Order: sequence, then structure tokens, then C-alpha cells
Amino acid sequence: MTTRVPTTDELLRVIEAASDLFARSAECDLQGIAPTDAVEPRAELEAESLVLAIHLMRRWVGSRLGPAGRESVMTDIQDAVAKRVSADANERVRSQFDRTRRNYGRFSNSVEEEGGISKDTLCWEVGKHVVAEFAPENPLRVSTFSLSAVRALAFVYKSCDEIGGIEGLGAA
Repeated sequence: MTTRVPTTDELLRVIEAASDLFARSAECDLQGIAPTDAVEPRAELEAESLVLAIHLMRRWVGSRLGPAGRESVMTDIQDAVAKRVSADANERVRSQFDRTRRNYGRFSNSVEEEGGISKDTLCWEVGKHVVAEFAPENPLRVSTFSLSAVRALAFVYKSCDEIGGIEGLGAA
């Protein structure tokens, strides 16, 4: 099977879909309703979700292209994101990404080796952050939002590997 690096446009579509997946799932959890595509996530949660999806893409690109490739591709992606959102939204997303990049960068694993979630992983930290921003503190809610982040992560890896013709889901 031939492998290729997906185009910036293809990666951007995956980011948008992963962001939407996480935002809708998290909004349903916040409202205490069953998952549905009909729910409209609040704007602040959409921004958080976009930042998360960019982080997840950054992890995928780094795992496939290494650090140098990651920086090059992610610069193109961030430029493309900036063109698709308003100037205010772009500044908010860039600021959040820079802030969370420092924080999330401390966690080398996105999930546990066995594919689960636990403390000291990117997906757990995302769950903690969403709870801190949008919901009363509750360990069960952290787990719920962490699982939503794991689903978004799996979506990014699977989608990008399929686009690029890369065998297997790969380690997150």
C-alpha cells in the first residue's frame, strides 16, 4: 500500500469533524441529554473543541512525520484555520492553543498504553480542563469528557491514516 501525507485541506476537514464530534458530545454531557447531532454547542465550547482537535492533529502529524515534519505541517494548518475563522475567533483560538500547548505538552501520552484513560495523559487533562471551565467539579464528569476526547483522538488517527493509506491506527 502506498502512503502519502494528507493535504492541509484534508487534515483541516478532519480537524473540523473531530472538533464537531467533541463539541457536540461534550455539550450533550453538559446538558445531561442523550447524544444527538441536533444539539448546538456553545461558542466557548466550540473554541475549546477546535483547540483540542488541533492538538490531536499535532499528535498524529508528529507520530507520522517526526518533530520537523510536525512543525512544518502544523504551521500550514494554523494558517489555514486562521483563514477559516473570524479575526476575534482566530485570536481566541491562537491564545488558547499557545496556553494549552504548554500545559498539554507535559503529557507525552494521549491515552494509556492499553488505550484507556487515566491521570497524566492528554485526554485526562482535556477532561479536567472542560470540567473546570464548564461544569461543577466531579471526577465522573472528568472521565466522561476524557472519553469524549479519546473518541475524538481515535477519529483523528483513523481518518488521517485512511486518507494517507497508512496501515493500522497507530499509537496515540
